[in-house]
Amino acid sequence: MPILSKSKNNICGYVDDNWQSIQAAFEQNFIDELDIGASLSIYHHGKCVVDLYGGWIDFEKKAQPYIYDTLQLVFSTSKGILSAAVALCVERGWLEYDAAIAKYWPEFGANGKEMITIGDLLAHRAGLPYINRSVTTDEACDWSKMISLLINEKPHWIPGSTHGYHGHTTGYIAGELIHRVDPQHRSFGQFVREEIDSEYYVGLTDETIEQRVAPLYEIPTQTKETDSQAEQTLTCSGALPLNQPTMIYNKARIHRAQLPAVNGITNARSLARIYSRLIGDVHENGTVTKRLLNEKTLSQAIQNVTPNGELDQALYGIPTDFSKGGFQIYGDAFQIFGDSVFGHTGYGGSCAFAYPPNELAHLSQPGHKSTSTVAISHTSSSSSNVRTHDFRLYPESRAAHEYNAIQIDNIASSMFHAPKTLQEIDSSKLLAYSESTFRSASFPIIWLDSKGDVHWNYAAQYETLNYLLEKQFPQEKLSTCLSRQLFILEQWSMGFFSRHHCFIEHFGQTLYSPSMTLLLPRRFATSNAAPEDITKEGTVRHFQSISLCSSHITHPDLKVLHDQLRSTGSGSSAIKVINHVHELLERDETKIRFKYSREIWKFGYDHVPHRRWLFDRDRNETKKSLTYHSPIPLLINHSNEHIYYDQSPSFDPSKWIPRNVPQASPIDVLPGSSKIMTVQDKIFTSFLRYMFLLFFSPLAPRIQTSAKLLAHYWSEHLSSKYHQPYKEALSKMAVMFIRRGDKMPEDSFWQKHKQWRNISMYVKGIVNEEERRHMKYTTIFVMTDDPSVMSSIINYAQTGLRTSQKDEPYAREHLHGRDILYNVFAPQSCVDPLVRVGFDQFLADVQFVTEHASLVVGHTDSNVGRYLEEIIYVNRQHNPNVQTLTHVINAPDTLE
Repeated sequence: MPILSKSKNNICGYVDDNWQSIQAAFEQNFIDELDIGASLSIYHHGKCVVDLYGGWIDFEKKAQPYIYDTLQLVFSTSKGILSAAVALCVERGWLEYDAAIAKYWPEFGANGKEMITIGDLLAHRAGLPYINRSVTTDEACDWSKMISLLINEKPHWIPGSTHGYHGHTTGYIAGELIHRVDPQHRSFGQFVREEIDSEYYVGLTDETIEQRVAPLYEIPTQTKETDSQAEQTLTCSGALPLNQPTMIYNKARIHRAQLPAVNGITNARSLARIYSRLIGDVHENGTVTKRLLNEKTLSQAIQNVTPNGELDQALYGIPTDFSKGGFQIYGDAFQIFGDSVFGHTGYGGSCAFAYPPNELAHLSQPGHKSTSTVAISHTSSSSSNVRTHDFRLYPESRAAHEYNAIQIDNIASSMFHAPKTLQEIDSSKLLAYSESTFRSASFPIIWLDSKGDVHWNYAAQYETLNYLLEKQFPQEKLSTCLSRQLFILEQWSMGFFSRHHCFIEHFGQTLYSPSMTLLLPRRFATSNAAPEDITKEGTVRHFQSISLCSSHITHPDLKVLHDQLRSTGSGSSAIKVINHVHELLERDETKIRFKYSREIWKFGYDHVPHRRWLFDRDRNETKKSLTYHSPIPLLINHSNEHIYYDQSPSFDPSKWIPRNVPQASPIDVLPGSSKIMTVQDKIFTSFLRYMFLLFFSPLAPRIQTSAKLLAHYWSEHLSSKYHQPYKEALSKMAVMFIRRGDKMPEDSFWQKHKQWRNISMYVKGIVNEEERRHMKYTTIFVMTDDPSVMSSIINYAQTGLRTSQKDEPYAREHLHGRDILYNVFAPQSCVDPLVRVGFDQFLADVQFVTEHASLVVGHTDSNVGRYLEEIIYVNRQHNPNVQTLTHVINAPDTLE
């Protein structure tokens, strides 16, 4: 194997001649600044063919290289080695996967745990994802204490009935089992070092070896401590919060503790060698080390026991798959290999797996990264002139540079919507904006109609958007980012639109704060999205501008701010952590530069008091008497404003719930108040969310361009095919939005039936609307993540019932003869945002649908469906007779 010389990024090691492409990919990770220090090792047919390491241990000075014997904490990748250790005990006849844990450890069977099997535990089906009380760090590091707590714990669900990630508990329980059945009664860490691999440490007591451990630099995804089952699971009931890696996981006492599920310390070479020994003999240094497991034990250990589509009860309800022996099953994630891959991933990016058909064992250990995700906020004085946050007003912004790089002439005039002329507004209902008219008018500014939809006139929209512009895009421009207090908000850790919705919830909390809210760039970490997020910006990359600072964060003038935010954690003295809304009201810019939100977003955006700044008829006088510190009763006096609701004998406003209701009730948002929300309060809250969507929704220029080109392609095609005017080609277009790949738990049909609606049900939704509207949709745009769905729909439209194939006769009958449209820029005519194409084309679909769809039939339960429903409504709210449900509807459950 050729030995590599040290490169610019300190890349060293060796690579077999047939594996040279791996070296280039490894080096590119450092060029793209995706890693600070990392190691990578691959064993093939029992021989090491790749062993690379490089980068730096110290991020700031880059004086200590990440070298051959550097060690790294690998978080939950440790669970794969825990599974290997149990499998070795099974191999030796000490344990059986189907035997009850109480057989080997009688005390464990207390409190309803007598029937829990070892297989249940390792497959995360034991019902013990966390301890049902707060646990301290000292207790988590005390083996005897944790064992005592687990003996007394009761299952949180019927053992074996379902599964939920056991983030920490499985390590204690399985480790105690190994200790009990091992003839030498060794600790887990000693057992693994002596029986499996000497370079894998759990319980690191040697100071010399401790000095080899690379520190963590990343500020991981913010957790909400122990507020939810997921957070209790991931933080060991609060003992080991993931939001404090440098404070917790860099400490020697954590390294010394026996935490088998999370604190394995090792390197890529050791982990790859272990996985190689699970599937075959290993040949090194002229000697042969025999495999750890025979084929029978291995087949038991990697047998998938998670029912198809079963959602994880302890990990945000996402789909996860585990084997009887505790390995993650990677059939979906590593499609290039197939369904035989098994292994485990770990927080921070480590990943170890084996692929028996090719006798391949691999470990990718990204070491310690420097990425962090937060978001910030700022406000300034209000202006009566309605401005815009069009990025072209900020020529140094990322969006402006991207727009200029596209180089398509005259795109701005058609790509970005100019405000409608006020002369077109019906003065009997819609009020043209002016400060004086607005304040004195008797017309309603916001109202609720008899169908439960919120309506507003342009005056309310202009007033609110102008307020938001002054808060997020103040006249001082870049100087504000350098001088004002900033409110740091974290991007939510889950999917794209989950992040967008949560940002809106988050932002709603800061309306009273004089800070500018900033959503800092953060790379996607869920599913397979990370490879698509090449710039490590998360949602920020895909929108024109989340805030002025976000838009300019890479500007040279903001480098100091950028670096400071990246290096400042929530535990810093420069940060004030906000735990409740009332702490937002403190004007302490002179004392604290940054405020930081850990849990505040979940309270929703019911900022009822804020109405007085927007819709009070005598706001100038209001400003004299009200401040951020005014008592709540004074703030919520709305007797002098413009919010109404239309009364109808058939409509009970007391039972009305907005379709875009926030996450929580206002009792949390109005500290010290017992105020119950009125209908007017709910109307304002619903309107406010629509304004947030309108304000934060403009997509990046490249996405807008793709949507424009997509519309141009199909308009040209249809107008030529049918000899009709270009502008009318898409005038009767319905959309079918069909998700399959991620089995979202919020989908109502999936919740009820644990299967997907067939295509005919979506078609039925279209036919129902055609009958109601007395018209026909001539074209149907299909937005799906499943190639088989797309090919079936195209086939049905082409062949109808005139074929030997008889599947889905309803869909065949009613799709036949229609034009099926799709994203022609997606390689397989469909868009999976996480795997096949990426977020850009997925969002190009969203933009295209928003602008041109007359009807969308899909999953309104999903975050994407909710976004489509709201953004289409907010853009067309002033159209005649508009109702929310006339544009986006949930696919029916039956064909009846």
